[in-house]
Amino acid sequence: MKGILKSALPGQRRASNGPSSPSPSQQPYAPGTPTRLTGVTTPGSSPGLSFRMANSPGLSVRPASTPPYPGAQVAPTTPTHEEFKEVDLNADGSPTGSSRGQGPWSRLRSVTSGKGKLQPEVERLQKGLFQELGDSMREVEELQASNVHLHQQNIRLKKELDRVTAESTERCEAAEALEQKVVQLQIEMEGHCARVQHLEQYTAELEQTQADLTRDAEVASEATQALQDQVQQLEHKNQQLQDEIRQRMERQQELELRHLVVEGEQREQLEALRLDLEKALRPPLAPLPVELPRPANIHIELSPRQEAEMRQLEALKKEVQHHMNINRRLEQRNAELEEEAVRVKARESMAMDSDSDSDTDSSASSSDSSSGKSNSGSGSGSSSDSQSSRAKRHVQKQRKRIKRLREQLQQSKEKWQVALRAAKQEVVQLRRSQSQLKQEGQRTTQCLQQELEAERVRNQDLQARVVGLEEEWAEAQLSKTDGSNDFMALQKDLDCQEERMQHLTAQLQMERQKWITERLQHDQAMDALQNELRGLQQMAADHAAPHSSAQPDREQQQEANEMEKKENEQTAIIHELRMQNAALLEQQGELEEQCRDHHEQRTQQAAAIQQQTAQLQAEAEGRDARIQHLERYTAELEAQVKDLEQQGQDLQADGEGVAEAKRALQDRLEELERENLQLQEEVHRRGECQ
Repeated sequence: MKGILKSALPGQRRASNGPSSPSPSQQPYAPGTPTRLTGVTTPGSSPGLSFRMANSPGLSVRPASTPPYPGAQVAPTTPTHEEFKEVDLNADGSPTGSSRGQGPWSRLRSVTSGKGKLQPEVERLQKGLFQELGDSMREVEELQASNVHLHQQNIRLKKELDRVTAESTERCEAAEALEQKVVQLQIEMEGHCARVQHLEQYTAELEQTQADLTRDAEVASEATQALQDQVQQLEHKNQQLQDEIRQRMERQQELELRHLVVEGEQREQLEALRLDLEKALRPPLAPLPVELPRPANIHIELSPRQEAEMRQLEALKKEVQHHMNINRRLEQRNAELEEEAVRVKARESMAMDSDSDSDTDSSASSSDSSSGKSNSGSGSGSSSDSQSSRAKRHVQKQRKRIKRLREQLQQSKEKWQVALRAAKQEVVQLRRSQSQLKQEGQRTTQCLQQELEAERVRNQDLQARVVGLEEEWAEAQLSKTDGSNDFMALQKDLDCQEERMQHLTAQLQMERQKWITERLQHDQAMDALQNELRGLQQMAADHAAPHSSAQPDREQQQEANEMEKKENEQTAIIHELRMQNAALLEQQGELEEQCRDHHEQRTQQAAAIQQQTAQLQAEAEGRDARIQHLERYTAELEAQVKDLEQQGQDLQADGEGVAEAKRALQDRLEELERENLQLQEEVHRRGECQ
């Protein structure tokens, strides 16, 4: 705009450089100075003069057709270039002599230089000349008055020019101020765009922070859930161990009952065997002890590190000790039975030796009685052998059963040792995970507190930026109004272009229809000429056929000449029509090419206009979307501020809940340790009681 105003006002630069020399048209008129007059002479007896001042070009005092004095005749013809004359006059109207030999003065001198033959004519000419000179002087005075008026008008115009120049200067300054304002607005718009980008980036950071906080909360909840699951698993394992201890105690009681039953059966068998031996042998055997000796219980002190898992090992040890005691008692009983069998055999041999050394000279009754007694002794010995064999078989069965029980005991011992090591490793891992969770909970609580403080600061910044976004929204509304005005102007241009395209299309259709009509007319004329030519050729052929051997007469010769002349004319017409047809075809090709070019131009223009329209619509929609986005974004920011504050409070509450859960887990672990110690003490007490 600044350049346009400067180029439109060429006089501003000269006016700013200082006063310049006045032009010839601006010099004031001073009486007494020579004034150059230009006149027009017309053919006739009394030429008419039309004067203009040489120092004021373009000023016409009166037209050449105006009569110089009343009664003078004026030729209606327009003066030619040769009739314009220049006469130099002084201030009093007398000629300066610069144009001698020309005009009415020269004619006056030529007339008065004669011998007085034309005195009446001279007087008449002098009278006309003086009258014309008076009229000229009056015209000169009028011209001087008009010159003064023009000088005043020139002064007024100069003042007006100065005023216009000042206005143009003010407009230039206003244009420069507008340009500066436009540049400032562009800079502010760039700043707004940068702020919007910063806000978008900050929103992305807030979303990322919110996602991180959510993820941390999820991790904390998962850790809490894992701790709760671990506690539940420990409780479940503890319950399983208690159930298994109870089952093992029940099994131990059953085994003890079975052993007592077996011992009772063995005592009964031994008692029966003793009775039989007492009956068979004399003197009777010493009575067997009723109660078998029991070894002292083995006391094993458990380490406090073993906790609940050591109860299983204690139970296994007790069970192994119990089985070992049973085996030891069985072995002792078997040894006693073997010794008793040896003693029985020794007694039988001694009894047999005493029977052989007895007196053979006894009486018949005594021999019979002694033989009967010996027979009874042999019968008792056979019965004792059968009982000893049964006792041996029973001892072998017991040994096999003890061996099988030892193998099972060793397998169960190895199995429970593996389970005990795994349980110890799990306890170590649980303690490590518990310490890690405590540290993570402390770090998470500290991080959440720091993030809560940072979010409070960011919320304050967001509230300040929301105000800036509202201002940007107002500016966007203004830019939307400008864009809608531009869109309306472009839509108007598009309508004008569409009307012009429709007009050109209609004109092209008319031209094409006209060309088609001319082409049809030319084709019809060509067909008619060809038909006429064929008819003339046929007539020529008919006339050329020999009717007789006589020579053709003069009429036939003239007719043949006329036919040949007509044929030549028709041939020339056909050639001319062919040339016209070729020219029309060439013109048709050019018109078709122009039509294609025009169609392509129209297509390109339409595409460009549609593209511009779509671009403007997209820009308008983009502005609307941007404004709506700014509105939504402002509302979302406010909602995010509130959500972040609420999340900070929730995270703080979650941190407190996590701490409480950790304390509860710690209390639960201590309670489990106390229960394990109590169970261990109870196992010790039961072992001592057994």
